[in-house]
Amino acid sequence: MQIKAAYAIVAAAAFMSVSGASAIAAPVGTVTGFPTGLPSEDGITGITPGPDGAIWFVAGSGPPGAIGRMATDGAVSTFSTALNPKSGPWAITTGAEGDLWFTDWGVPKAIGRFTLGGSLTEFSAGLSSEDNPRGDIVLGSDGNLWFGDRGRDAIGRITPTGTITEFTLGLDPEGIAPGPDGNVWVAERLAFGAGAIARVMPSGEITKFTAGLNKGSEPVAIASGTDGNLWFTDFGPTKAIGRITPSGEITEFSTGLRAGSAPERIAPGPDGNMWFTNDGETRSVGRITPSGVITEFSAGISQVGGPVSIAPTEDGNMWVADEAVAGSPLLRVGTGAPAALTSPPSVEGGAKVGVPTPCISATWSTWNGQQPSAGLFSYDGYRWLIDGSVVAAGHSYTPTPADAGHALSCVETVTYPLPYFVTAVGESASIQVLPQRPKITRFREKRTAWRERTGTAFSFSMNEQAAVRL
Repeated sequence: MQIKAAYAIVAAAAFMSVSGASAIAAPVGTVTGFPTGLPSEDGITGITPGPDGAIWFVAGSGPPGAIGRMATDGAVSTFSTALNPKSGPWAITTGAEGDLWFTDWGVPKAIGRFTLGGSLTEFSAGLSSEDNPRGDIVLGSDGNLWFGDRGRDAIGRITPTGTITEFTLGLDPEGIAPGPDGNVWVAERLAFGAGAIARVMPSGEITKFTAGLNKGSEPVAIASGTDGNLWFTDFGPTKAIGRITPSGEITEFSTGLRAGSAPERIAPGPDGNMWFTNDGETRSVGRITPSGVITEFSAGISQVGGPVSIAPTEDGNMWVADEAVAGSPLLRVGTGAPAALTSPPSVEGGAKVGVPTPCISATWSTWNGQQPSAGLFSYDGYRWLIDGSVVAAGHSYTPTPADAGHALSCVETVTYPLPYFVTAVGESASIQVLPQRPKITRFREKRTAWRERTGTAFSFSMNEQAAVRL
């Protein structure tokens, strides 16, 4: 079954200017809260960097839920009327074509897809009332979306067209991440007091790893790291941050965690470290280096809330969803890394009618040795705007006579590859399109010489309307 709805995105037009160029993100560990306006009972459960450079989030602690967008300057737009009244969106991610995908544990169980252009579709065929898609959802190397089904202890795969297939794991699949090896990795939380890390190939073949896990471990979340390994949080009796290599070698780190810490979610940071949320006795956001050194930051974080989902964004910061706090704020946590955009693109030449006009590329920061790709996903590339509306795609644009006198600008969209999958958007300053200079052709005159008052006759053609003085 497919449930379709439509909504209008007024403040979040696709592929438009997102934020200005800031040289450095907020100082390391600095926390700034931005309210979303949602009630605390609709706590934000999932966030993701969007294809437009903004932060997209879902609130699904209890139906009805909501979908929202926050620009990196804190401007918020929320959308709930398109959702089923009994919906419960839980986790969210961006697909390869620029659509936002989310898991919905409400009634009916579904996987949802919505576009920046304003359409929403939920897919429930292949799911039943026994299913509980209340785990992560991620983009796999095969172009499909993979999600956790905690009702059937399975991992699900959904194609961009909505076909769902599930593979039984036997454990509780809460965290899912694409791996550097092209497979999907799963944090399985409980199975008779011990969890596991599972590797799932695109074909559905499953391999589980437990050697090296702490006794009674409960892996909760998992994410690819900048060091080529995967990192996970362990909620078991010995709270820890774990690392697993693509070959399955596991190491856990606890030194540096505060007493009462309870690591929840984890994500790669633009600074080359992994960042995690702590929903323990003392709420905090933590950082762990590739060598396992842990630091926690709690200043500015409400101790009555619950920092949960965490994700990097194009401004060089980490953003955190703080559950169960009035206003359901998103928290911006400084990493000290540079913002993605260091200088915006520019329109070269005079932007004249009929003359091809190139967009000169923006300058992008290096994050841990990685430069963004200009064509990683289908939505990466160049787009041209006339008076703020997209009119064309491509590296260059030839203004038409109708564009004369209007404002022309170009937008460049790029995405940092795994482990980030962070999209950055830069827009040039706009310049006025100049009319084409009139050209006279097929000029004729009746006589080449004449006397005063006798005159002559002229005839000619012009490529556009203009005043002519002889």
